Amino acid sequence: MATVGVPLALLAICIGATTPLFGGAGIMSANLGISYTLWIFASLYLAWHYTGQAWRVTIVFSHLTKLHFTNIERHILRNGLRALVLWHVIWGAQTLPKLWIITWLQTPFAMNLASCFAILAFLLSCSVFIRKTVIGGPIDIRVPGPLAAIYLWYLLLWVSPEAFIVVQMAHALQYLIFPARVELNQNLKESKSRAKMKPLVKTFLVYCVSSLVD
Repeated sequence: MATVGVPLALLAICIGATTPLFGGAGIMSANLGISYTLWIFASLYLAWHYTGQAWRVTIVFSHLTKLHFTNIERHILRNGLRALVLWHVIWGAQTLPKLWIITWLQTPFAMNLASCFAILAFLLSCSVFIRKTVIGGPIDIRVPGPLAAIYLWYLLLWVSPEAFIVVQMAHALQYLIFPARVELNQNLKESKSRAKMKPLVKTFLVYCVSSLVD
């Protein structure tokens, strides 16, 4: 869906926005109504993408460190991330001109309500990890770290929307945890000597620079 379905949907919307046959104003001037729809769609998908990445990193490292969540704990953590999806969409809608189909998303009440949900989600998520710490002792920072990071990202956006580029770069860098894990696994199989670690550090630096440039 992410690699095929979503790009096809975006392409269809762009064609509709730029083709006179579908009400568009031509290739050089997009239909604003369709463009706004595209913006809301992009906000929804981007938020789902951000939160999905954070959840995947958390659940991968909980598995590797043998930290098991109960069904209730999993629901609390995942629904907390879904509250951030809602916040992101409403936050994105606030930047658009008034449009009848999304007017209910553009009210101060909707924004305040979404912010309350996000704060509650953060507190409940914290309670899950506090309970785990009390019961089983210290937790590997790689488990709650991604969730803490994404809550801080959205706090930053709430305080300063202009910092969106910082969030984008942080998101790109967070992806490095997966290729880094692969590189470390391969390195450990080959040798545990420090001499082997030097080219590994260079590889990580290349990943970092590439991600930021991209």
